[in-house]
Amino acid sequence: METLWGATSNQIDAGRQSYGDMPLIVLTADGTYAGAPEIAREALDTLWWGLHRELARRSTRGISRKVEGSSHMMMIDKPEVVSAAVLEVAAQAKARKR
Repeated sequence: METLWGATSNQIDAGRQSYGDMPLIVLTADGTYAGAPEIAREALDTLWWGLHRELARRSTRGISRKVEGSSHMMMIDKPEVVSAAVLEVAAQAKARKR
């Protein structure tokens, strides 16, 4: 948690504020905070979803998607969703170069 609210968040804040029209898909696990105390879970989920949507908005083509049935280890829980998003972004980038 220390790196989430410290170094990682600081790196994103210090990074590019705009990605122009770069294809971008931000995937958000719906179960990241499933183990958190119930009283805090909704607030944490709302905050996390909001941060991901904020990141997606840095591109005019940014998309933010919640992935049902996934945890923070989405690449293991839902590898097909991750690979589909990668292929979608690659196709958009390729089409843009034409």
